Amino acid sequence: MMVLSFGIGRNIPKACGDLRPQRNRSGRAATNRAYPRVVCLTMIVLIWGLLLVELPVQSQEPMVTDAGDLVLVVGAEGEPVYGEQFLQWAELWRQAACQVGRRVYAIGPRHAPPLAGDDRDELREQLSHLASQPTASPLWIVLIGHGTYNGRVAKFNLRGPDVSSSELAEWLKTARRPVIFVLSFSCSGAFVKDLAGPNRIILSATRSGSEIYFSRFGKFLAEVIVDRHADLDKNEEVSIFEVFLVASRRTEEFYRNEARLATEHAMLEDNGDGVGTEATDFRGYRPVKQPKNRSPDGALAALWTWKGPETETSLTESEAKELREWESALEQLRQKKHSMNEDEYYQELEKLLLQWIEKHPP
Repeated sequence: MMVLSFGIGRNIPKACGDLRPQRNRSGRAATNRAYPRVVCLTMIVLIWGLLLVELPVQSQEPMVTDAGDLVLVVGAEGEPVYGEQFLQWAELWRQAACQVGRRVYAIGPRHAPPLAGDDRDELREQLSHLASQPTASPLWIVLIGHGTYNGRVAKFNLRGPDVSSSELAEWLKTARRPVIFVLSFSCSGAFVKDLAGPNRIILSATRSGSEIYFSRFGKFLAEVIVDRHADLDKNEEVSIFEVFLVASRRTEEFYRNEARLATEHAMLEDNGDGVGTEATDFRGYRPVKQPKNRSPDGALAALWTWKGPETETSLTESEAKELREWESALEQLRQKKHSMNEDEYYQELEKLLLQWIEKHPP
């Protein structure tokens, strides 16, 4: 039997809020207000039961079992002391990819230079080819090294010609699959705006191009990516969002323990607006304050793990997409809760729950 364990187990209770009946001043239960909560709780039980059953495999549609591709780039070392560290981080990524069967395309030191051209040419060729593949499996792009920013142009330093943020964006302009960027280098915050877009997740070592010093966030990120202790919500999966939070925390601890002024502040961007959010702007999974006129970052990253979507081994591509869209709708409703009256909120929540039950009857 194939048992599904969807990520929505943590999302629905948070969306419904407090399920206990409210009481009026006389101490009596306000049954008219408790009713929508009871309905929500009943639907949660029903949906949870539906998700813990055997899902028939549909042979006509491919399962989301492909672990995807990892383009692993180690840039120019600058100094040998940095180069050794970069290679150690890259090896952690390579080992992590082997654990999940992800294909690795390595570029940089200790890898033979391309037969024609340079590292920049090889990177362009690999990204243009891999990004154009129409698949639900992710394309991971991990850049380890140094960056520069002159106030106008942000670049990642390669052996030979460097690559700019606008060039990377152009090479990925026609991407037909999820893309996850790991920018483990100084000044990487200046890349975020150009690289952001739908179905993309960006982890940046710095919050801006003005953070120019050697970045250590990449080290902690490479260590955490397969660390089960990073499972903050204890759902037996480590999401990219959790990886970001834990690696950011360890980076902060390094500077605190060394009594140094922090010269880097990691950012997460996954809502496509190109702004990004620092780890300190979250309290647990929730943003400390709601950004104006845009959805907060973190929702998409919370649905993906190093292995892929949390449902990757159980669902077809369309089913995984449908589930992510439904979870996203739940999260968006939860974010609007403070601006809605109680009855309206629970009516909308009921619609979403009924929508899932109608599409997936027992």
